[in-house]
Amino acid sequence: MKRLLLLLCLSAAVRPAAAQTAVSGFVRSLPERLARPLDDTLVVLRDLELLAPRRVMQSFDVVSDSTIYISQLGAFENHVPGRTRSHEVYVFEVRPGCDTMPRMTLRYFGHGANIAVEECGGTRYVWIDSNATRVGGEYWQSCTVSRVPFRAGSCCDHDGGETFYFDDGCFNLLPAVDRAHDLLSISYRKADGTHGFRHFRLSEALALPDTVLRVVRTWGGERSGECERTEERAIRCRDLRRLTPVGGFLMPHGEDTARDFCSYPFQGFDVDGRCCYLFEGAGNGNKPANGPSDARITVTTLDGGIVHWRLPVGAYSDLEGLRALGLTDTGYAEAEGIKRKGDRLWLGVATRRSADAGRRANLLRY
Repeated sequence: MKRLLLLLCLSAAVRPAAAQTAVSGFVRSLPERLARPLDDTLVVLRDLELLAPRRVMQSFDVVSDSTIYISQLGAFENHVPGRTRSHEVYVFEVRPGCDTMPRMTLRYFGHGANIAVEECGGTRYVWIDSNATRVGGEYWQSCTVSRVPFRAGSCCDHDGGETFYFDDGCFNLLPAVDRAHDLLSISYRKADGTHGFRHFRLSEALALPDTVLRVVRTWGGERSGECERTEERAIRCRDLRRLTPVGGFLMPHGEDTARDFCSYPFQGFDVDGRCCYLFEGAGNGNKPANGPSDARITVTTLDGGIVHWRLPVGAYSDLEGLRALGLTDTGYAEAEGIKRKGDRLWLGVATRRSADAGRRANLLRY
């Protein structure tokens, strides 16, 4: 317990000291890799329109045969009953050379802001936040994460597959998975505004027995004739509080975009056996007068030691490069998802053009 408390206090300072740890040559080279301007060789997926054209992609993952999975929220339509789909998260399967995009629909799960796809025994499992609550027409404050088998055309409500409860007082849970190193990592927020990360052995989490917990959630009101309701729900889940974490840390959220962690919106994270990759960024509101978009990556050890602090990603602010590739004529390039795959770093970009209200999904690979 003392060790865990120490880990969770690592980020009391605004900018922790640099980590004294051996890192790979790939990680050491990230400042130079990410500083490069945008060019065609970086773009793996370009200008993809998803189901809800006015919504950005939220997150993504890439599996061994290069199939890509992308999450997106449903249309909000000013939350008009019968028209809004803001309670739905879609998970699309994008296969190389395939014109169709099979999808499954997850209702009342949350925001889908960080997904992970785990390959196991011939099945692909989508890890995603679940059991969210309705706040202003959107679904936030997820109190669990779920491991849901991807099945095209399927639909689940609130949670599905295997569900994992994290901790009282923690919300907006987001999962990352590194099966090769037996890691399940949870990103979470606390009421005091701090942002936490905690790591568990994936095998231990999957071996936990089911238990039933009761949580109060608010949902509904999206369908015609349906009213929003708040109820206590019994959820069948696996309680991660029974496990001893293998690491973790807290990071304070700041306000100064020039120097503070998550002074831009948090846009996802990933883990490998040694490091965490934390992504933040913001578009420019689709207004050239606002200047370029911005995206930053912080790399830490699993216990929160800083390896790289808020590295700027040059492609997102490269107005000329974005225009030359036809991705946006306004500079709107919003950070949406990050994945470490072998010796490559994948980044998601949501773009929009001045003459088109639709958002497009793009992936870069470094």
